[in-house]
Amino acid sequence: MNTAAALPRSACSWWCGALTSLTTDAPGSTAINGGSVRTTGAQTYNDAVSLGADTTLTSTGGGNIAFVSTVDGARPDGDTTGATRFGSTVGAATALASLTTDAGGTTSLGGNVTTTGAQTYNDAVSLGADTTLTSTVPATLPSQAR
Repeated sequence: MNTAAALPRSACSWWCGALTSLTTDAPGSTAINGGSVRTTGAQTYNDAVSLGADTTLTSTGGGNIAFVSTVDGARPDGDTTGATRFGSTVGAATALASLTTDAGGTTSLGGNVTTTGAQTYNDAVSLGADTTLTSTVPATLPSQAR
């Protein structure tokens, strides 16, 4: 999808099955207003993402889920055996309610992560330079965090 405008998305707004993949362009922003975004391949969000409600992002085929820019708002749950990548700050403008990743795959954090609730990383985690995890409760990291 290529548009410099804000592009709102909600559950089943176009399709209730799984998309092959999903990529947004860098200008503008993406608002995901709850529900589920399901693909069989990769999901790449090149623009700023705002979560209006709890959202589950799933790649049933093990595709990567990548947030290249910022992520703010509600609670994302990443579900893929591929990589989940946060390339910039998470929860800087609006702290996330919580953040959970699944047990398969890996997670990389390229910026600070701020939540008002739990941060649960169930897979191997790579931290970028000077990454700070901020929450009102302790973060849960797997033993293989580096």
